[in-house]
Amino acid sequence: MLDKLAGWLIGEYQIWGILLTSAIGLMSVQAVHHGGLAATFKFLGAMAERARKAPRMWFVLAMGVAGSLLPWELKISGDFAVHSSERSSVTSQVEGTLKLIQVDEGSRVKPGDVLAEMENFELKTVAEETRGEVAEKTAVLRLLKAGSRPEEIEKGRRQIETRRTELSGISQIEKERALLEETVAKKEAEVQNAKAVYLRSRTLVEQGLMSRNEYERDKTSYEVRERELAEARSQFGVLAEKTERSARTKKKELEEAESGLSILLAGSRKEAIEVSEAEVQKLQEKVKNLEQQLEHLKIRSTISGVVATPHLKNRIGEYMKKGDTFCEIVNLDMMIIEMPVPEKEIADVRLGYPITLKVRGYPNLAFEAKVIIISPVALDNGAEKKVLVQSRLNNENGMLKAGMTGVGKILCGKRMIANLLTRRAIRWLRTEFWEYLP
Repeated sequence: MLDKLAGWLIGEYQIWGILLTSAIGLMSVQAVHHGGLAATFKFLGAMAERARKAPRMWFVLAMGVAGSLLPWELKISGDFAVHSSERSSVTSQVEGTLKLIQVDEGSRVKPGDVLAEMENFELKTVAEETRGEVAEKTAVLRLLKAGSRPEEIEKGRRQIETRRTELSGISQIEKERALLEETVAKKEAEVQNAKAVYLRSRTLVEQGLMSRNEYERDKTSYEVRERELAEARSQFGVLAEKTERSARTKKKELEEAESGLSILLAGSRKEAIEVSEAEVQKLQEKVKNLEQQLEHLKIRSTISGVVATPHLKNRIGEYMKKGDTFCEIVNLDMMIIEMPVPEKEIADVRLGYPITLKVRGYPNLAFEAKVIIISPVALDNGAEKKVLVQSRLNNENGMLKAGMTGVGKILCGKRMIANLLTRRAIRWLRTEFWEYLP
């Protein structure tokens, strides 16, 4: 019972609770030493009689009563944590491979600063091809508007012949592709033979029937054949892609040349001009969209702040999908202070009240702030609920770091010392003790 009472007194009154607990403890010891509760009352009576006869004691008592009427600042203290006022996750807007990273952890950036650059060859190729289509369609549109002339028709026919010649020239690449395909098949057979020899040599050397030098020779031969096969496959893949892309481009150019000649021969009609204009406009919109995507290959900062992601330079060569996070940026110029206040103390806290803060990293410095937000929701925090109180703190010098902690005191105005000493006991009577009243 006594230990619960002592815990409540210390929890409610801090230093005054310690003094009161000590006094109760001394009285308990006195009672045990002199024979029980009656002896304690007798001791207290003797002390009171002595105080009545001593004017100095009355003077001290009067001074104590007068002192309890003096004003004193009500301070509500508690731990706090420091958070950045603004945080942004920088993500990739398009797919690509990181080729250049210009920042690292701790770098200060502004909105629009380039943090990194990516490359996407497929996107670049599509953009170039689309620009070419725009140029060709625009030329066709000009022809439609200008009307057909004999020399233009002749020029159109020559373009078709040129495109057909270029398309037939792809057959030479097809021959090279066939040769490379034969080379790959030959290399695959050589690898299989070398692998069989290598496996047989490994078995023989394990059985002690072959020298180590002969085994190493067969192993090296097998590894060389594998590298040659990989190189041949790579060359074949590159050539196959080149052949397919070239054939597709040349066929498209031939179709466009034939279409242009057909238009020239048919003559210009209003409907044909409108269709051509629509095609040009559509392609121009596509080019605009592709150019925006190419611009998105440059990853830019969205806010002012400091890069908070470590080891960014090690990510060069990494492939990023759309939406992947590149880094985190935090604004440390203005910090948010979050201080949980017990719900039994929150009634005394108001917006605008000053707060004195002591950060554990800088015990010799005191920071001043004001209450700007009182959370509308109480949080579970162990045995008691707490209400989150927030304030802002200027951090232009960069001393404060996100995640730092400390102790703060909210200054809630002056009250009489007697009120400060009894406020918790009165609150307990009005809440906890009220439960037992009829």
